[in-house]
Amino acid sequence: FACWLSACALLPRTFVSIPWPEKVDYLEALCELDMVWKGMKHSGSVSLKMEYPKGFLMELYGSFGETLVYIKKDGDRFLLLTAEEKIDNEKRFEEKYGIKIEEFIDDLAMRGNKITESGTTYVQRGDYKVIYRLNERANTICWVGRAGRICLKFIEATFNKGETIGKGSTGEM
Repeated sequence: FACWLSACALLPRTFVSIPWPEKVDYLEALCELDMVWKGMKHSGSVSLKMEYPKGFLMELYGSFGETLVYIKKDGDRFLLLTAEEKIDNEKRFEEKYGIKIEEFIDDLAMRGNKITESGTTYVQRGDYKVIYRLNERANTICWVGRAGRICLKFIEATFNKGETIGKGSTGEM
């Protein structure tokens, strides 16, 4: 699972409407991250792959396609790697970032008690909300709370294992 250099660093972004299933069992996507969370600030390209509930892989890329953050959960194993740190314990990750990795995966998989108010769908998680704005021109999932805001804007996505995402992929089934 690697960054497509041209997709991550060189080409302008065009956003397409992505038809989202009610619940996601498999997701492979290219995203834009906009984050201000617990004193950390970052924007950049992200690739992610999730096979619910057992697997999750997310890579955050720098402006030249280099991996800045690598997060992987495979069954009971967990790993976060950056240039500054290595965390291989989910509890330590939760203490540092204020998000349980299991709940983050649930959020991507559209699991949880969804509430819809004034046209906005969200899940309340402790001291933050997960806000879904899907099936729109710029599909986003945002985690918003006292710690800040993390937003993933989906550029391309597929919900079918074995289907490759690429230019023009919209996740259509």
